[in-house]
Amino acid sequence: MSSGVEVGDDVVTAFKQLVKDRKYRCAVFKISSDNMKIEMDKTYEPSASSADAKADWVKMVKTLPESDCRYIAYDFPYEHQGSMKNKVLFVTWSPETSKIRSKMLYASSKDGLLKKLEGVQRSIQCNDEDDIEYPAVAKLLASNTAGY
Repeated sequence: MSSGVEVGDDVVTAFKQLVKDRKYRCAVFKISSDNMKIEMDKTYEPSASSADAKADWVKMVKTLPESDCRYIAYDFPYEHQGSMKNKVLFVTWSPETSKIRSKMLYASSKDGLLKKLEGVQRSIQCNDEDDIEYPAVAKLLASNTAGY
């Protein structure tokens, strides 16, 4: 990685469990306090009902720090042309209120992390509450989905 931050094995394992096993709906990663490693922050299991998809997203967003960055891998369900779709979404949460050093470290470590996470279908960056609201993300994904 260009930043020198190593990706922890637990991060790769959790991502594989999200993509292949569908064990998790979401996995949140953070850079360790010594800035040497990307590590697990938390995971979320999927709700019993797909109708709870929006509630799952809202619940996860509420746990994000207001002034620190995070990476999020999410099995994101959304509606497109009347049918439900899913994309494995990678989000870089970089709020405007976070420290510049943190923003720079997360930005420079992102590509190295993405190389380890096979199966990401879309990557976005969110900087404030408007960017990370469920309708905004769903609209962004739907606008980039083939209509056939």
